[in-house]
Amino acid sequence: MLNIDFIIENLDSSSYQTCNLELYSSIENKKDVKSFMENHIFAIWDYMSLMRALENNLRDNSVPWFPSNNGKNLKILYKILDEEEYTIDASGSVKSYFEMYLEAMEEIGANTSDILNILSHSKTINLIDEALNLTGMNIESFYYTRFIYTIIKSQKPHLMAIVFALSKELVSKVLILEDFCRKDFSNKYDKTLFLINKLKAVNSKNYNSNAFKLASDFIGEDPQKLMEAKRAALNCVRYRDLHIEGIARSIQKQKAVYFHEANC
Repeated sequence: MLNIDFIIENLDSSSYQTCNLELYSSIENKKDVKSFMENHIFAIWDYMSLMRALENNLRDNSVPWFPSNNGKNLKILYKILDEEEYTIDASGSVKSYFEMYLEAMEEIGANTSDILNILSHSKTINLIDEALNLTGMNIESFYYTRFIYTIIKSQKPHLMAIVFALSKELVSKVLILEDFCRKDFSNKYDKTLFLINKLKAVNSKNYNSNAFKLASDFIGEDPQKLMEAKRAALNCVRYRDLHIEGIARSIQKQKAVYFHEANC
């Protein structure tokens, strides 16, 4: 995957490390967990949408059936779908990771109205921009989600695949809640911890390498596609890091509000 190596080598990881540390250090109490999840849920939805967009782009849904020219990449994508779209929850029911995340939010009393409002107003991809403007999501989350849907609307699989692979890092940010949730004995985080354990198991299987394989195959030896994928990757990392910084700032802003209220 020399084309992917070229792209990765051109990405700056210093900003990611800095904002990741800032986010981790900001999680101190249950209110912080709520604020984190209220903003991070958009990254989960964006990731699922990228997954579906890739599937739709690769698969021919016409009847009767004919062999696909994308059989190799469909097989790779189905491996990812099998592990990362739906799973078994604590009660034994089949649920998407997105639904499990929503249930974890409800368990701790986080506000789900913004993400549910977007879902109810986004019946088609052409309504996404309008739906985003109806929410109170922070500006960094707004820009990241808008970027993701710009990539999806491009209908270019090499762009969707490289952004899909890189966006997994943002999805995995929920894992930073584990230490706090295990140490906070005054509250129950059963659904959050169950979700975290599920995601850790998926991460341990390194399915993200399959996403990079998809991107590599779509890019091939086409220099124009390589340059387009490189630009998309650079923008993805920039918006991803902004999203993480935005979550940390939302948490700090909330802390300031509670501090002011406590001292009035």
